[in-house]
This record gives sequence, structure tokens and C-alpha cells, in this order.
Amino acid sequence: YRSRRAAAPLLGHVFAQYGIPLATGYAPALVHTPLGRGLLGAARCALWGEGEARAADLLAYLRTPGRLDTPEIADGLDANLRRLGLRTAAQAREQLGWELPELDELARAADPARVLCRLARWLFAAPHRGAAPALSDAEALDGRALSALVSAVEELDQLQLTPGGADLVELLAQLTVPAAAPGDATDAVLLAEPLEVRARRFRAVFVCGLQEGEFPRPATPEPFLSDERRFELAAAGGLRLRAREDALPAERYLFYSALSRATERVFLAYRSSDEEGNLALPSPFIADVAELLADEWRSRRRRRLLADVVWDPERAPTMRERARAAADRGAAPGGEPPVARRVLGAQALSRMRHTEILSAGALEAYANCPVRWLIERELQPDELLPEAEPLARGSLMHDLLERLLGELDGPVTPDSLASAQAILDRLLAELASDGGAALGVGSPEVVRAGALRAIEADLRRYLAHEARNAGEWRPLGLELRFGFEGQEGSLPALELGEGAEKVRVRGVVDRVDADGAGHAVVRDYKSGARRPAWSAARWREDRQLQVALYMLVVRDLTESEPVAGFYQPLRGDDLRARGVFIKGTPVGRGVVATDARAGEELDEMLADAAQRAVALAGALRAGELEPCPQNCSREGCKYPAICRSQ
Repeated sequence: YRSRRAAAPLLGHVFAQYGIPLATGYAPALVHTPLGRGLLGAARCALWGEGEARAADLLAYLRTPGRLDTPEIADGLDANLRRLGLRTAAQAREQLGWELPELDELARAADPARVLCRLARWLFAAPHRGAAPALSDAEALDGRALSALVSAVEELDQLQLTPGGADLVELLAQLTVPAAAPGDATDAVLLAEPLEVRARRFRAVFVCGLQEGEFPRPATPEPFLSDERRFELAAAGGLRLRAREDALPAERYLFYSALSRATERVFLAYRSSDEEGNLALPSPFIADVAELLADEWRSRRRRRLLADVVWDPERAPTMRERARAAADRGAAPGGEPPVARRVLGAQALSRMRHTEILSAGALEAYANCPVRWLIERELQPDELLPEAEPLARGSLMHDLLERLLGELDGPVTPDSLASAQAILDRLLAELASDGGAALGVGSPEVVRAGALRAIEADLRRYLAHEARNAGEWRPLGLELRFGFEGQEGSLPALELGEGAEKVRVRGVVDRVDADGAGHAVVRDYKSGARRPAWSAARWREDRQLQVALYMLVVRDLTESEPVAGFYQPLRGDDLRARGVFIKGTPVGRGVVATDARAGEELDEMLADAAQRAVALAGALRAGELEPCPQNCSREGCKYPAICRSQ
């Protein structure tokens, strides 16, 4: 390679994967070793101010090999910090709740470099106490890192220098670790630059990275007297100075040196595109060599395309790669595995969380993607990040509306709009004094304040829309719960089907409005982008169930008759409700007129929703994981690889 520094890290990783010894002669930075990374984190936590050291620095120290008997403690702390949005080392230490006397000693030390050396020796020995192991390559690298640190501190002592604080941290970041001894040259592949092999011979030489701008390298401008100035001097006064910026002859000599070192075979490697598929130009030296080759040399090249994620079985370098190549060869065209009906096994079915009673949301999630239902509703893995901003915003808007309408105790009309906005002002002021609750966890205060102002604008716009269009329907139930046995105020579960197919459903209805004549309107708040599936004409096609099931709850578990069910957007430029309502029902002007249906049609839609819910519940209880109806094509799908796998 023309530059070993650029190539060594990647080649070291790849050759290690394939079990091929590689002598790189590369001196990595101290902070790129496991021990050095942990020492740098410890130094930052102890020697920088609490506001400067990051939580990642403390985690790097805790993850130093041997520091923790149970490394999962650092993983748990990392997950907790991410969920809470904490970023500083001081916050991380508070969450950890441990005393770390070695960091406190380092912070108080008059000569922190000496204390850091003691800490480095302790960390290096910690995994091997009471044993005399043969060090692995990674452990030997840490040994060289320790040696480099001790040597540097001794040199500082000889110069009578005692760096502290930021100076010591900067020195650590600049230290390099001596390269490993190359050993027997016949036992390893040698990675070298052209200048290093001019007097040596090899059976085979691979000249890699033959790209324009890499080999040959572009010329470096002369910092004191450029070639342009030299030409001007020659033209003006006759003083002729040799041009310094024409690097091509020197680069051609290095290329010739590399080619002529082989006794049997020479391989030239270049790429025709980068990893993004953009065109990459080969080195002009390729054209020089091509003049010596047969005319059909291009068709006889060995090539590997960006799409070739596995090797050809005949050329696979390891047994594992050969197995991957064989599996790829047996796959269906296009790389997709054959679609098969999948069913959870008996052991998995015995551990399902919800079988006796199902939520309306779970049924709809299962209808949309069984794999997503399995992961999010049954396995329920812990998230490593704070709650997503759209979810946090939606929960907050739901909560604010519930409290506002509860205090208003009546519909939002032109007469009550001022009172509703005054209540909203007070609720938002309380929320702002609490720091915005869970909104924008870990974000700067100005960002959280901006998000709160956006929610305020959306809710004011929605209240004005409702005052103009909603009519005189009074809120009958806010956050109406059903199926939560033992909880005060909860209605019984909704029961659908009969006999062995009987299913009990529970959930929470955002809002139910009544007109005083026994009629009710169901509303399900939506704070995200408007979706075509909210329209009643798309409910069956797009597997929408929740609003229909909520209407069945109102019909079967209350004394009201549902005459409308809507998905109600809370933000955007079009706040009209979408769903279904009986023609002629005075539900206000803030709805989409095409959602009107005859009473018989509404009854058929509700009956169809009940049948679909029963069928889905049966498939869910049986653990049937049919291929995703979305074919993992919907934007934002989280689990395409799992959904398509066997």
C-alpha cells in the first residue's frame, strides 16, 4: 500500500477474521488499545472539570478489561444513561452509586502521571491475578501500551516535568504504542510501503489501492516557494530553479520498485467504484502495465462486485465463509428465503404474556405485522434510548387534553374557548416549571422549550378548530378504560365470539362524547402525520380495528348508541376527523363528509370488525407468524431482517 497508516487498521481486522497472520509494522495510538482507552477515560473523569468529562469517559474506564468482575454492570449503566438522556461523568457516577477511590486519588495527586502509571499497572494485572497465562494478541497489545506509558512518564521525570490536568490528558491522546515484532517473515503476510521493500524479494506481491489520488499520490505544494513563483523568477531574472511539485517520476519509481520485488506472481488491485457506488478512477499506472498484457486481459480479471456479500464457494478463505457461500447458493432468487408459514413452538406459547385477555392495540399490531407484535408486545425488550420524541409528544398532548376537558366540564364552544385556553395556559405553565416532564429527555433546555411551544401552538389550533366545528356534544368519558379488572372506574372487558373462539378485549378509549339523547361519538386522538387508513373506506384494507372496537365497547358496555367513530388529528393543516358516522347525524362540520354511511352499513362494519378481531385472536393464540402484510415496505419498519428470516 502507498500508505500503511491508512490501510493497517482495516487489513488487521480482516486478516484476523480469516486467521491469516499479518505483520503490519503499524504503531497504533495508545487510546486505540483497550487499556489506553480506559486510562484516557479515567484521566478525563479525574482531571477535567465535572462539566467537561462525559458519561462515555466513565463507561470507557469501567469497560477496561479486568476493572469489573461483571462487565454487564457497565452495559446496564450505559442503557440507563441513554434512557434518561444523561451525558456528563458526574451524572454517570451518581447513577452508578459507587465509590471510585482510584479516580479521587488521581484527581488529588500532585504528580498525576505517576498515579496514572500505578492505575495502569493495576488494571493490566487485574484480569490475570493468581495466574500465569500466555497473553493473547489483544493482551500483548495492552502490555505494549503499558510499557509505552511508563516510558513516557520516565522521560518526563528525567526532564523534571510534571504535567497535570488537561496537559496530561493531551499527552495521553498523542502517545503511540510500539509495533509488534514481525517474527519470522515466512510465517506472516507483510504489510509495507514501497520504500521498505526495495532490497527484498517475495514470492508474491500484491500492489493494492491503485486509485487516482492514492497511488500515485498528488503533488504537495512547496510551502516557501511554489513552482509558479519559480517559473516567474525564471521569466523575470533568468534564475532557473528546479520544479519541486512534480511527484509523478518519484511515484513511478516506487511503483516499479514494488512490481520488481516479486519472483513468481504480481497482483494489482484497484476498485471501479466506492462503497456508495460512485465511480472511482483507476491509477494511470494501470494503463502503463496494460500495454504489456494480452488484449483480452480485462475479461480475465478477477472481480468482486458491491453486491457480492459472500465469496464464491471455490474461493472462500475459511470454512465459515464457505458455509455462508453454500447457503447463499441455495437461497431463492433475489436473495430472499422461501416464504413459509411459521408457528411458535409449545415452549414459546407457554410463555406468551397475554392470552386470556387481549388489548385492542395488540390485535391491530398483530394484524399489521405479527413479528412486530411478537417483539414489542410479547418480548418487550428494553429500549436503549429515551422515549421517541413523537411518542412523548403524543402522550403529553393526550394528557393535557384529558385534564383540560375534565376541568372545563363541557364542550369546547365559541363561548367556552377563552376558558379552555386559560386552563391550557395554566397547565403549560405547570409543565414548564417541571422542566417539560419527559419531553426531549437529554436535549438542551432551549430545545425542550421549543418543543413545548410547538405543542402549545398545536393544541391552541385544535381548540379553535373544535370550537368552530364540533357542535354541542359533551365529553362523556375521557381515557375510558375497559377490561382492567379490579381498577376503579374500569368497565368490564369487551367479549366477542362464542365458545372456544371467544375473546375478551381491553383497552383505553381516548374520548367519548354524548348528545344527551343516548347517542355517542368515539374519538381516538392522533398526534402523528395524517394517514389515509383513518378513513372508514380503508379500515378493512389497512387492517384498522381500534376505533371500531371502541364503538362496540360503547354499544355493549354503556347505555349509549355509537353513531360515529373518528381518528382525530391533533396537529397539521387539516384537523378534520376521519372515520365513519351515520348520515344525517349532527356531528359538526369538522369531519370528512365522505365518511358518512347508512345505519345498516355502520352495523355491518362493526360486525365485520368483531369477526376480524376473533379471527386475529385465534391466530395470535396459536402463535401463527404469517409473513408481514406490509412486506416490510412501509417506511419506518424496524424488523425487516427478522420478519423475512426463518
